Amino acid sequence: MQMDNNGDGFMDIPTGSQINLMNRWQYANPNTGWMSNLSLHYLYDDRKAGQLSSITTPSLWQSTNKIHQLNASAKARLYMGGYALPEFGLSGRL
Repeated sequence: MQMDNNGDGFMDIPTGSQINLMNRWQYANPNTGWMSNLSLHYLYDDRKAGQLSSITTPSLWQSTNKIHQLNASAKARLYMGGYALPEFGLSGRL
């Protein structure tokens, strides 16, 4: 919802939505020394802010009724995995 309670032509509160998902798995076998992990991360971010309507009052810069807005969107995915060799074991020693 776009609000302009003070009448300046700009959004009082930027709008947006964000989704952030993350999951981690870890496997450790103390008998063999194998250890592995996997991480998944997903991010979606969408933001909107700025001017709602053009300003008709002339300013020092003599703007030509341009509307100043910000539309930012980001998506990211991250996959990580790893394992430890049995020679090193869970204690990190040979």
